[in-house]
Amino acid sequence: MLSLAIIVCICLMANIKIGSRDFIWSYIGNFFRVGTNIILLPFILKYLSNEDLGMWYVFAAIGQLVVLLDFGFAATLARNVAYVWCGAKSLQKSQISKLNSQQIDWHTFYVILKSCKCIYGIIALIAFVFLISFGSWYVLKIGQRENLIICWLIFSLGISLNLLYSYYTSILRGIGAIAENNQAQIISKSCQIVISIVLIMMGYGLLAISIGFFTSAVILRICSNYMFYRYEHIGSKLKQIFIKTSWNEVKKMFNTIWYNASRDGLVTLSNYLSTQANTLICSFALGLTSTGSYGLAVQLATMICTVAAIPFSTYLPRLQEYAITDDIQNSQKTMSRAIGTYISSYLLISALVVLCLPLVYWIRPDFSLSIGMSVAVLAYMFVYKFYNLFASYLSTYNSLPYAKSFIVSSILSVGLSFLLAVYTDLGIWSLIIGSSIVMLSYNAWKWPLVGISKLQMSISLFCKLSINNLNICPSKRK
Repeated sequence: MLSLAIIVCICLMANIKIGSRDFIWSYIGNFFRVGTNIILLPFILKYLSNEDLGMWYVFAAIGQLVVLLDFGFAATLARNVAYVWCGAKSLQKSQISKLNSQQIDWHTFYVILKSCKCIYGIIALIAFVFLISFGSWYVLKIGQRENLIICWLIFSLGISLNLLYSYYTSILRGIGAIAENNQAQIISKSCQIVISIVLIMMGYGLLAISIGFFTSAVILRICSNYMFYRYEHIGSKLKQIFIKTSWNEVKKMFNTIWYNASRDGLVTLSNYLSTQANTLICSFALGLTSTGSYGLAVQLATMICTVAAIPFSTYLPRLQEYAITDDIQNSQKTMSRAIGTYISSYLLISALVVLCLPLVYWIRPDFSLSIGMSVAVLAYMFVYKFYNLFASYLSTYNSLPYAKSFIVSSILSVGLSFLLAVYTDLGIWSLIIGSSIVMLSYNAWKWPLVGISKLQMSISLFCKLSINNLNICPSKRK
């Protein structure tokens, strides 16, 4: 989100047009990214066994772990591509690159493109080796069923393909092709939904979801490639220009990108450990049936977090601009409104979800889902996302003061949850209690207080403004 905000601001300064069309496609794209698993959920609940449902959440958790191999490159690449697209002839490690002109330096642009391909080629190879080795061992250790390894290998290929060609997403965002990037995502997710539902109803179970996911990865690669080379006639321009690059140029570009990517990566790792790692602990210590219940609760909570934070992500480019211009007054109004809409949206959607939870039993009478446990997961994710929003605001000042505490807290959270799951009879509650204790001891209160202090406000004034400025839809900029 922060990366997108910075890119938008750069593009506005360089007269790249990002209009309502891009924001509309962003909302639709977010819907499909969040909604795909929700749309598939009734079919998964109805046609998959408890063991297969739990195994699918294990697949997803390991897949998220592998995506961490990106380690922050996506956000950093997108920012640097934006600088070059806007006229920068060289890139800096920790400062905003100087925009020499509005003419694109195609040599530098090609070096970034080649660097992206090299970086993600290595990442995808490492990911595939990890998936077919450790991933296969772990999947076969916790689950034994017919065709399980085939399902896993197809899913692994999908993950690897997504990583191999994910540089297209960074580049499309960097050059301002936000609508095109979301269109590619929408097409691929739509195909995943259709293929998965058809195959699930034909009785292919877990294999159906793996095939749908793999097909989505292939289609996303084709669409992104088409969108990229078509945008602003990039394909024809690159063909017209003979560009020769050396390995030293690619290596230098990698070193420049890695400086900030490593820091972004630590935050990404901590986010995974704080939210998704418990699914793997659950499958190891509590079994696949419990994993299915816990995984469903986390999936719903994550969906609500994403939807409730959409207004905040829309405001983020404006907050980035206010940070650059040191406009505290508008920062106060915008941030208070963003937090207020997050809180009200999350509570409202959560209440609706809790009321609809009995439908799970209607779809699948034998499925075990505790409403109390689901409410606890919703509460945990609410607080977790709450302080993350303040951390995102602090990042608009090009500083990540929370990075160390995030990674330390996430390690402690995983360790405590594991110990409670293995050595107590708390069951799924051990995961919630362990994570909550660590979160509430520091991060949950530290970064909201730092953020409010950065806004030069008292807590009472911030709460008052949050209520007074409550608005789900962003207001027009004056």
